[in-house]
Amino acid sequence: MADTRSRKTLAEWEALFQKSLGKLSGKCYRSFLLDLAAIYVGLKPSLLFDYAVVDLTNASILMAALSASECLVPYSLNVLKVSEDIFFADLANMVSHLKKTVEHEEFTLVDVSGKLQEPRILRTEASMAVKNQFARIVELLDQKLKHVSTDMTQRDGALGTSEVLNLNDISGNDENWCMPCVFGFLLGYPVIYWCDQDSDCNCLNLVPLNRYTVTVKESSLIFRYKMLLSSSSLLGGEKAESCDGHLVFSFTAPVELEPYYESKVSGWIKRICGMGKALGMSEHLTVKKEQVSFAQVTL
Repeated sequence: MADTRSRKTLAEWEALFQKSLGKLSGKCYRSFLLDLAAIYVGLKPSLLFDYAVVDLTNASILMAALSASECLVPYSLNVLKVSEDIFFADLANMVSHLKKTVEHEEFTLVDVSGKLQEPRILRTEASMAVKNQFARIVELLDQKLKHVSTDMTQRDGALGTSEVLNLNDISGNDENWCMPCVFGFLLGYPVIYWCDQDSDCNCLNLVPLNRYTVTVKESSLIFRYKMLLSSSSLLGGEKAESCDGHLVFSFTAPVELEPYYESKVSGWIKRICGMGKALGMSEHLTVKKEQVSFAQVTL
């Protein structure tokens, strides 16, 4: 009976996902759901939706439909629009994380502008401007959080409603505004790429890079999510014993600049592993570092 209910729930989810985001999105619904689960359990602050093309309206419709059923998600996540891209986030957890990130400067900014011969640490003046941008983003998100605190995410049984936030107005005419840089900040990376607005490309092509990845065993993430949801969940029961690893984080940083960001990355890894331990998932969490290079790098 439980397996039948799980299959029915999974089928409903697939239909909902494809209705909101298009037929092609059906191939990645499970990965999307695992990413949502990682947000719900507190393993990651936000998700950049890059599985399929989606606008703010359809993203909001999807989250509203998901949150309307208690067997799908425990409460509604928030939808953020940055440029033409969409993020999903638990606003309360995200604001808490980003506040600490800004306060303790838990990141290194790397200039990868196309006019440079090679990547370098972002110079002081531009770096200060970017940090001020990050502070403004946190302030805006915090104001939104306080404004909707009685209507949005509730963890006492009420699902709440999804708050839709548009961060595009915050950029103004700031010449130091860089969208990939904002993405890296919202995703919680310890190394964040920046390039000037005049650059049509970057200087990362064929540059030796350290690639850091964090994966978690799917079955462990599903188990933790089911405990949070107190039901069989939309992940379905047929793959609950999967030994596959789900990619939670992935970012790169130039090898030559490692002395400048090594301590930030080490602190970040320590924090991620600490969260894994607190969630009872530490033995199923894998952090990997490898050297790579690419003929073309798109930010």
